[in-house]
Amino acid sequence: MLAGHSMGGRVVTLIASNHPERVTGLILAAPALAGQSERGIPIPIWLLDVSVVRRWAQIALRQIAPGLVTDLLRDAAHNDAAITPDLVADYRRVLETPGWDLSLLGITRDAEASELPRSLSSLALPVLLVWGAQDAWVSPHAGDTLAAILPDVERVVLGGVGHLPMHETPETFNGAVLDFLERRLAE
Repeated sequence: MLAGHSMGGRVVTLIASNHPERVTGLILAAPALAGQSERGIPIPIWLLDVSVVRRWAQIALRQIAPGLVTDLLRDAAHNDAAITPDLVADYRRVLETPGWDLSLLGITRDAEASELPRSLSSLALPVLLVWGAQDAWVSPHAGDTLAAILPDVERVVLGGVGHLPMHETPETFNGAVLDFLERRLAE
């Protein structure tokens, strides 16, 4: 079983699509698959293949990202009370991972080039979709599309929750995931 949130949902879905023999199921929390995100980079994405542009984008990300973490988390959440100083510190800590900036740029570039949603109907494994009903980053309506495409899907929509269901309502989110795992791993 693999789990992914937002862009991470795209990563684990690509793994499952490319190596179905290695994956027994997916847990996707508001996955940002190609053409689904309501947020985007307003530049031609192919520019990221130009080394000097990629380098400048990398430098810009390193400069602006640390100062934007709190604002981005508050924008993603429907419930600002979930955005604690510890949570912000955890997200900032990710920015200490070597190569995070190039990974983000690569995922962004590749998301635009891939036709992943069309290939999802061939995924013969159980999928749990979890979405916040007030998600302003990846529309809950994208979950309708995914539920129609995926052959074995369960969907949980959490009211009063935005793009961060695991932080905004951790007990409910974890309960849905554990229930799914318990039932699906017993099969």
